[in-house]
Amino acid sequence: MANLNENHLESLQEHPFDPIWKRAYKRLVRMITTMELKPYEKLSETYLVNKFNIGRSPAKMALEQLEKMGLVYKSGKNYLVSSLSASDCMNICHLRIGLEGEAAYIAAKKIGQNQLSEMLSLIKQQQLLTEETQEDFANIDHSLHRIIIDAAENPYISATYAAYEAQILRYRFFSLMANHSLSPDYILKCHTAIYYALKHHNSKGAKEEVIQDISGMVFIAGFLPKAAELNADIT
Repeated sequence: MANLNENHLESLQEHPFDPIWKRAYKRLVRMITTMELKPYEKLSETYLVNKFNIGRSPAKMALEQLEKMGLVYKSGKNYLVSSLSASDCMNICHLRIGLEGEAAYIAAKKIGQNQLSEMLSLIKQQQLLTEETQEDFANIDHSLHRIIIDAAENPYISATYAAYEAQILRYRFFSLMANHSLSPDYILKCHTAIYYALKHHNSKGAKEEVIQDISGMVFIAGFLPKAAELNADIT
């Protein structure tokens, strides 16, 4: 138990100026979105106290914030990690198409050279990844789309995206575990097309390419198994 606590305590130092409850919350968000904590897995104040070596008050606050975000739900005295159904994924897809499509349209007019260089670097990193590094691929994919949101420089778009960002990232890992992710070649093709549209300040083209990329998410959402089936497969 000591080693486990040390590992997680180290992760809590990533945001040293945040309150303890928020640092625990951010770590739990990561554990849930990456499927380290699986659907229907039990969480409790005692679990958090032992896991992170924190007090009950910050443990309770972290769990309550997770519940507000829809990542866990109350079950008796404990909490359970929420499922992510095919309909949830479809709703996320529709949100992304509207939000990120418009962000790409605006970003094409505003994006800077540093952001373009960062996008190109991410695409090159994806080209080097193999099937054994799908989690890295998903994280890079997420980072690339985040650049587009930031480049739009619209605080309302950014705030809306931030509110659902954990669920969007969670979907990426959820689909990986279900073995229904799109082929890396297809995603790379989409990302390259997005990059060139932004580079040439083609707003209409950037919006269309982002929508095309996200539409692949709509396609695979229908293939996701029921959460209970997925949980059985990966435990």
